[in-house]
Amino acid sequence: MDTRGQVEDGRKEELREAILGVLPADGDGMTREQIWEALPDGVRKNQPRFKSVMEAETGKLWRKAGDGSRGNPFRYQRMELVTHPGQEEGGEE
Repeated sequence: MDTRGQVEDGRKEELREAILGVLPADGDGMTREQIWEALPDGVRKNQPRFKSVMEAETGKLWRKAGDGSRGNPFRYQRMELVTHPGQEEGGEE
């Protein structure tokens, strides 16, 4: 049986994958509100978890631009994974 921590980790991973599925890799990106609204209903359940994942993965899975002001809100874009010739995405040859 899963512990609460394992269940929460699973929910965060599902949320990460859903966010990556809606984030653009180019253009102007999306605001946090736009991302939340674009998520499937099944993962759009817990805004505090969403905000936590958005901040925790900034600079790892997506980048953030803007200063968070009304005229220049934070906007997020998916970061492209870089692979080297002869390597799979996971870094294995």
